[in-house]
Amino acid sequence: MNESIAIQPVSTSPPDAPRKHSGLGIASFVIGLVTLVMMFGVFLLAVAINVHNGGVAPDEHAPQTVMLGLLVILTGLISLVGLGLGVAAVVQKSRRRTFGIIGLCLNAAVVLLILLLLIIGLTAS
Repeated sequence: MNESIAIQPVSTSPPDAPRKHSGLGIASFVIGLVTLVMMFGVFLLAVAINVHNGGVAPDEHAPQTVMLGLLVILTGLISLVGLGLGVAAVVQKSRRRTFGIIGLCLNAAVVLLILLLLIIGLTAS
């Protein structure tokens, strides 16, 4: 029985350091959270305006309606920035992708919610 045992050299280099979280991913995650809170605030504001008017929706040229529309557009633009940061974070090789994926999902959800509201608004009129 001739068995050969392979002897492996001992490595003197330090073990690989754990990968850090991506700054872009963290930024995307924070933007996703902020835009979700902004959309929730816009919904609450719309309900408050509707209740204040006695259950009657204000005219589409009323300052409150214009303000709500501009807030939704602003939220969508901020969310698109977060979406781009999320994509950039996911494609980084040397960083962790956790916050990038979560930020990507949050921002995509906000963009899809805004598109859904746009479709509902266009079909209702």
